[in-house]
Amino acid sequence: MRIKISELGVSQLYISERKLEEVNAWVTADTDFAANPLPVCDFGDGRYTLTDGHTRAVCAYLLGIGEICARIDSDDEVISGNGRKLYEECIKWCKEENVTDISALAKRIIPADEYEMKWIKRCEVFSERILPLV
Repeated sequence: MRIKISELGVSQLYISERKLEEVNAWVTADTDFAANPLPVCDFGDGRYTLTDGHTRAVCAYLLGIGEICARIDSDDEVISGNGRKLYEECIKWCKEENVTDISALAKRIIPADEYEMKWIKRCEVFSERILPLV
């Protein structure tokens, strides 16, 4: 399906500057996003939220690309169980910090080491809390 970038919800608070540079090396205004659609899921609010591909979406936005191809993410690790809990928590964090769309996320590009500490570590800590003890 085709979707306007401005209509996509996000589940990530930051973008790694290094990763964005890597994506910038191959994404252009002519890049065919149909060949590799971005995964989205409706987490119950009637809006398609990215489950991956945030950096590609920000790159497209910064290039002025208005629409991309998306696909419904049907991965069980995303749409059910602890994975869903993690995404719902990430979406909550985004709402709390008013990062609810690509234009807001595009203003939160940070150095890779800072990204690891502020985002990856935060997700890991939450994941450790919600995973059942074995």
